[in-house]
Amino acid sequence: MLLLALAALLAWAAPAGAVDRWTRPARGLRYLRRDTVVGATATTVHALYVDLCDPAIELRATAPDEGRRTAGQWARLVGAAAAINGDYFDMARFVPLGPARGAGRTWTPLRVEHRDAVLVAAAGGRVAVLDAPEVTAAAARIPPAWTEAVAVRERVLVAGVVRESPHIAHDGARHPRTAVGLSADGRTMMLVVVDGRGEDTGGATTRELGAILRGLGAWEGLKLDGGGSSTLFIAGRGTVNRPSDGTPRAVATHLGVVVRRDVPARAPSRCPARTP
Repeated sequence: MLLLALAALLAWAAPAGAVDRWTRPARGLRYLRRDTVVGATATTVHALYVDLCDPAIELRATAPDEGRRTAGQWARLVGAAAAINGDYFDMARFVPLGPARGAGRTWTPLRVEHRDAVLVAAAGGRVAVLDAPEVTAAAARIPPAWTEAVAVRERVLVAGVVRESPHIAHDGARHPRTAVGLSADGRTMMLVVVDGRGEDTGGATTRELGAILRGLGAWEGLKLDGGGSSTLFIAGRGTVNRPSDGTPRAVATHLGVVVRRDVPARAPSRCPARTP
C-alpha cells in the first residue's frame, strides 16, 4: 500500500519546469492552475479536484430547459460552486449531439454523432462511465437512477493508458480542451480545461490531453466539447481559464458541482477508510 500511495503522489507531481498554484475555492474542492509545456508549446492547464467522498458534494448536469447559457450563467442558475461545458451540440438549436439528462429530465437529441461513452451521476456523489454500446443513442436507455448524464466524445485515458478513439479521425492539431478525469479509487473527479489558440498557450492534441489527465492523477479520462466552448467557472472567481473566443461561449449542456450547505462540516465520509 505504501508503494501505491507513493505512485499516487508522483502522479500528481508537477512535470519538470511546470509551475503549480493550488487554492481551495470551496468545501470539497481544490483548484490547480498549472503553467507547463506540452509538445514544446507553453500551455496552461486548469484542474478542479472534486472530493466525491465529501457528503456535501453533489453533481449536476443541464436539464432541457436550462441550456443556451455559459458555464457561469448556468452555475448561478442551479446554485453550482463550479461548472464546465458539456457535450458537443448543434449551434443553431442548442441541442446536444448525444445522450443528455439533467435533474432527472432527459433531452431529445436533434441528431446523434458518435460517442465513446456517457458519464452519469446520481445522488450521493455516485459516478459511473457507461460505454456507448450499453446506452445506444438514446438517453432514455440510461437507467433512471442516474439522474445526470453527459455524453463523452472520446475516452482519452482508459485504465491509466492513453488512447485515441478508433471511431474518430485525428489530425494531431492542438486546441483548447475540456475533459473529466476520475481517480483509480473513485474518490476524486477532476474537471479540466486546457487553454489554447492563444499567443502564449498552445492547447493540446487528444493524445496529449490523455497524458495531461494521467499526469493530474486520473485513471480514466473523458473528452468533452472543446475549442471556443472550453470553460471552467468557479463561483467567487468567475471563468478561470482563457476562452479562445475572448469571452465564455453559451453552450447546450454543462457539468457542475453543488456544495450542499445543509451538511455539517463533521459529517462522516461517504467512502470507507483507506487500508493502511
